[in-house]
Amino acid sequence: MFARHFAALALAGFASLWAQGAPQPAAPRALPQRVSAWLGLTLAERQSVAALGDDTKRFLNLARQNQSAVSEVVRRAQARNFRELTPALHLAPGTRFYVNNRGRALLLGIVGNQGGTHGFRIIGTHIDSPWLELKANPLVEKQGYVLFHVLTHGGLKHYQWVNRPLALTGHIDRRDGSRVEVSIGLQPGDPVFVIPDLAPHVDSPLRARTYTNVISTEEMLPVVASEPLGEAGVMGQALEQLFKLYAIGPEDFTSAELILTPNEPPADAGLDRALIAAYGQDDRLNSFLATRALLDYPGTPEHTSLAYLTNNEEVGSVNNSGAGSQFLDSVLSRLLAAQLGSGVDEVALHAAKDATEVISVDCNTGINPNFPQVQEPDNAARLGYGVTLKRYGHGFDADSEFIARMRRMLTDQHIPWQTSTYVEGIGGGGTIGLFFSQENMEVVDLGVPLLSMHSPYELSSKVDAWEMVRAMQGFIAMP
Repeated sequence: MFARHFAALALAGFASLWAQGAPQPAAPRALPQRVSAWLGLTLAERQSVAALGDDTKRFLNLARQNQSAVSEVVRRAQARNFRELTPALHLAPGTRFYVNNRGRALLLGIVGNQGGTHGFRIIGTHIDSPWLELKANPLVEKQGYVLFHVLTHGGLKHYQWVNRPLALTGHIDRRDGSRVEVSIGLQPGDPVFVIPDLAPHVDSPLRARTYTNVISTEEMLPVVASEPLGEAGVMGQALEQLFKLYAIGPEDFTSAELILTPNEPPADAGLDRALIAAYGQDDRLNSFLATRALLDYPGTPEHTSLAYLTNNEEVGSVNNSGAGSQFLDSVLSRLLAAQLGSGVDEVALHAAKDATEVISVDCNTGINPNFPQVQEPDNAARLGYGVTLKRYGHGFDADSEFIARMRRMLTDQHIPWQTSTYVEGIGGGGTIGLFFSQENMEVVDLGVPLLSMHSPYELSSKVDAWEMVRAMQGFIAMP
């Protein structure tokens, strides 16, 4: 009875508004049809898309893992007059700054006209990707070869990493406190590392293995050396070469962070060059786009705006460089202290977080032309169709009113957008948005769709990346 009474009152209210001359919304006659974002571009915009694509490839070629990504973003930020956040830095509106978290995560910021007391605008991404990392004692000798023992970082398909050239990057910290930067396999003439697979002539005992178990982790050992060094054997050869290159011994691997990644450079894909093929686009692509959104932002925003490039998302956002750490709270407190002085406390920090809005931007799967059956076309994103608004369900969605505000911004800015929801029981995944929402911030998940996500060579559309930068800047400027 109450529901019918409420409905009657509502209809009466609408009728009253219409009688007063309020515009009546037109009744939809069909479901909305998304179209390719390429179709709405002007010639000048196409040139901008191509330029961003070329810059994206340059970044991904240099930023093979989290530490090289941080180094490259810092270099670019300094070149654009972003300064390191220090106690001496005067944080007037318009000040552009960065905070380097141990060389493994990073935050870029622009101080807004209202400061941080009215809340922040945060773009959250991550700069780690699926890769192989060396164990503490990685060298092992088998059948006359020296191999690397490895661990997997993030969700990857083991069989995709065999029979392809791998590069080794990272650093080694010696016992005396000195550091050695390592890079083998990226420069012309460098040796590479390869995980050997079985030939089809002799693999019949393994052909009954299931899809995900074709190669086990303990079978993913790259070849390090094969030539014996006199009586010292092949292990002696490997140790000799490592000492010649970096003056290190086997114990130095204990305090090393060394990562194996594909060594292929990024490239355009397809005759039309509309796609980028590259390793690590999940999610260094969006980290780079967030960087560009801040570096290129014109003028001073109303709200202090931050691009937060986190680490270790692929393994749960752990450690002191992951989104689960207190790093962001530390930076927000420093920014509030610059504005409030001694008045900053836990109450002020929580009040600022309560008023903060976040877009958590991470790649999502695009519908695959070879495997369309694993996604529902009505709720799947497509490459080249613009920014993805993610809807997970199960309590993980943003508030509908915040999504409506984002829809309005995207529509007002003529930014093509689409939605993505996994098929129940088939898909899964998430972003760092969880860590912001737990702090009572308003969070919505956005994405750039990929093909071959989490593989050594992912595909993205250049136009989706360009539209994402526009969406990020539109979010910063939202009233």
